[in-house]
Amino acid sequence: MANQVFLLVLGFVLTTVVGGFLGFYYQRRTWDANRRESERTAAASVFDEISRAMDERLYRMRLVYWGIKQGNEERIVSAMGKYREALFKWNDNLNRNLALAYRYFGRDVWAFLSGVLYEEFAIIGRHLEGQVRHRGDPAARPGHADRPYVSGRRLQALSNDIYDLNRFIISMIQRGWVGLYLGERREHEGRPWTKDLSFGSKSTQVVFWQRDLVRAGHGPLEVDGWFGQATSDATKAFQDENGLDADGVVHTSTRSKMAEVVAAAS
Repeated sequence: MANQVFLLVLGFVLTTVVGGFLGFYYQRRTWDANRRESERTAAASVFDEISRAMDERLYRMRLVYWGIKQGNEERIVSAMGKYREALFKWNDNLNRNLALAYRYFGRDVWAFLSGVLYEEFAIIGRHLEGQVRHRGDPAARPGHADRPYVSGRRLQALSNDIYDLNRFIISMIQRGWVGLYLGERREHEGRPWTKDLSFGSKSTQVVFWQRDLVRAGHGPLEVDGWFGQATSDATKAFQDENGLDADGVVHTSTRSKMAEVVAAAS
């Protein structure tokens, strides 16, 4: 009888403990899954807002560019008006969007947005506005960066980088590597700002590379974001001058050496 009571009590205790543990385990998994999904949903909303803002500004800038290229006064005036409306909306949400990008996508995405893409948006915007102001003025002699076709090339390069960043962020959202789960992301997987540059590349990063080549004394170059023959030749000359494999490809070792050269010259 005593043994039966003991076994009954033991069974009750084990059932209670094991049941409680299993209940806690599955409750914790459910809570974690819900929290992860909540982070993914919020990140997707942030991405949608940032992506739409970039697409709208890029589209409005392209309309201004085409108006200038065609010399269509009516189209230029209309496009500039709509571009300024888009620019107002952009500036109205700029700091908020950057803060949210940092929160959900991490420091490297935030740095690429603020230090590369947003800077290039501002530079091309100034070039286009300068071209609009000086249109029809034979006395105005803008630099090469203000020539319309250069702005067109840089807009295409910027568009390519936006597309690559969008793909990267979508991949992060799909995997749940956002917000509170940023630490799960593999450090070097698919980062668009670390890809190699070579002949045929069209990217805002090419713009920065061309500027650095000029600073390092390998100019003059057309700073247009298109990695053409002149940029390839200048890259090979820089590599050869600094004891690197002169293959014309901008990879990690070439970037590192350029950073040293530019830092020493500044």
